[in-house]
Amino acid sequence: MALWGDLNAALNRLVTAGTIARYWTNLGQRKPLLAVHVIVAPPAALSDADADKLQAAVSASLANLSEDVTVTVDRSAKADLAELSVRLGLAPKPDQAPAPR
Repeated sequence: MALWGDLNAALNRLVTAGTIARYWTNLGQRKPLLAVHVIVAPPAALSDADADKLQAAVSASLANLSEDVTVTVDRSAKADLAELSVRLGLAPKPDQAPAPR
């Protein structure tokens, strides 16, 4: 399993290079992970073929960090960090109080 810092550094390099605009991971969740899931937002709208190429490029750059990395390209018109965080279970729903730590 990849360490969060290694994965974060690799993904930050992709942001700096302009390959992706931003990313989200399931690392840091309290629940045990079976695999790492990374969602990336492209810097611009993509065709299906370009989304597949981006997914392959990100997967290749993370391959040496962990065998079990699932990469998803978020192609929604508006990739909203807060909404994705709620969907991934990383943040409470707006009408819920945060879980005690």
